[in-house]
Amino acid sequence: MQNKDKFSTFWWNAKKKELNNFVFDAVHYIDDRQSYRTTSNLRHLRLYGNSPIDGLDGQSYSRPSSTLNNLDSRLALNIVQSMVSTIVSKIMKNRPRPMFLTSGGNWTMKRKAKMLNRFTQGLFYSTDIYKAAEDVCRDSCIFGTGFMKIYENNSQIVAERVFPNEILVDDSEAIYGEPRQMFQRKMINREVLLNLYPEHKREIISAAAEREGALNASPDTAIFNGVEVIEAWHLPSAMDSDDGRHTICIGTAVLLDEEYTKPYFPFVNLKWSNKALGYWGQGIS
Repeated sequence: MQNKDKFSTFWWNAKKKELNNFVFDAVHYIDDRQSYRTTSNLRHLRLYGNSPIDGLDGQSYSRPSSTLNNLDSRLALNIVQSMVSTIVSKIMKNRPRPMFLTSGGNWTMKRKAKMLNRFTQGLFYSTDIYKAAEDVCRDSCIFGTGFMKIYENNSQIVAERVFPNEILVDDSEAIYGEPRQMFQRKMINREVLLNLYPEHKREIISAAAEREGALNASPDTAIFNGVEVIEAWHLPSAMDSDDGRHTICIGTAVLLDEEYTKPYFPFVNLKWSNKALGYWGQGIS
């Protein structure tokens, strides 16, 4: 049960030294009230994969459920997978990309447009964006909504598919499909975090390991030594407001804290079919 004082201040107004506690409280608050999403995503993945998997976390997504692991639970004809595979194949045959064109421009402008087209083609190739887009399209068919995250890493543009169950938004805030805050929760290898944020070495080492460590092993002996990381965004309420915030937290520290000025989240989402209310789409499954 969370302390009422924890919610007297919204996480984007919290002081930096307390920010990670507020962010984790907000995520747990949403997660406790939206467990139906995990249940729904698990059911849809079972239908697509024709496999009675046990869960969606790192220790159960490939493990058959003890209560469903029998021949009667498997479909003789998996229509869901057949339809999804056909649709993804047809849609992803196309390779669209933006084109820069001039209208009555001089030689300099035409050359600039030509070079921009080459740059775009090279960028799409280096980010392998069509492969990520194929995975996002498949997610939208299975779960209803697929996500592609676009961000900068070491001065390079990265486009990656994000598993939909990692994304959290508040249902009340997102009733009309436009939430003002978003969270991404992900397990990341401890060694990766130590290399990215060496100034927080002590806090990263002391952070709790994956909740379901391999065979209940200790952090020192687990094969995967993962740490739960939450990245949170709050959009500015107006163009000239300063309440936009972006942070990356673990349970023991704030790894990144900065002002967020963009009026959108760094995700491109694809919905197979829109629902009448809410943020999430409806898939084929």
